[in-house]
Amino acid sequence: MIIDKDFLPDLRRNAYIECTENYLAHDNVVGIFGDELPEEIFYGCGLIPVPLEGVDSHIFRFGKQDEGKDLCDVIKSTLIYLTTQKCPILYSCKTYVIENKCPLLYNTLKENTEKPVIIYENEKQLKQALCKIYNTQYSENKTQKAKNDLDCIKNILTEIELYSDLNTEEVFLLTFYSKYMTDLSMRKKYFKSLKQKINFRNEKKKIQKISALCPRGNYKSVCSEINSNSARLYRSWDNSDYGYANCIFNFKNEKNYEEENKSASF
Repeated sequence: MIIDKDFLPDLRRNAYIECTENYLAHDNVVGIFGDELPEEIFYGCGLIPVPLEGVDSHIFRFGKQDEGKDLCDVIKSTLIYLTTQKCPILYSCKTYVIENKCPLLYNTLKENTEKPVIIYENEKQLKQALCKIYNTQYSENKTQKAKNDLDCIKNILTEIELYSDLNTEEVFLLTFYSKYMTDLSMRKKYFKSLKQKINFRNEKKKIQKISALCPRGNYKSVCSEINSNSARLYRSWDNSDYGYANCIFNFKNEKNYEEENKSASF
């Protein structure tokens, strides 16, 4: 098996330790939400960006009565992890940066933490906000190095998506869970090594694009319906193929966090 389906989700658990260590030593962890944030800017500011959303329902039983009952599972999971302080990632973050996509997530975070919650507008705004909050200096050299690493990883992922016979779940895990590998040099090394092990086609494949709202927590149930070597699962925002109950965006098929995920987190 080329792709270890246990190793990639375990990167999130490993990030607990890394975030705690960085918090104690440098207090330089940033919680992020969104796929279009310029990751290289965080590294250029000397910071460690880590996806912040809760990805399982295990935490629900620790919440207060009716806590998050009108929220989608993604926001509910994130909220209860935040209020119970049971997620080392959320706890270690000095601030949270999110894309300007989901106002409900933004408002929920703002109402339940004293930490800064930043909506990303542009690179200049992000640099200024991060350097002020963390008292760091922005480095163009660090940014360019991070961008080079991220571009290399992105190019390999694109090759895998379009020219490999890896299935939907495997490609999804590589795309979404590799972000918990916060050391970019290690992430790049992992993907370059992986590329040597994969057999690539000469011609580009015809890809079936499946869209889902915030699929880190329900990808298993979604992939159980669509898993093939030509279907690819992407995050989208409105009119998605898959979404959650209580989501503010439109979607066709409901897939919530499942019972099997209750053993998945902290």
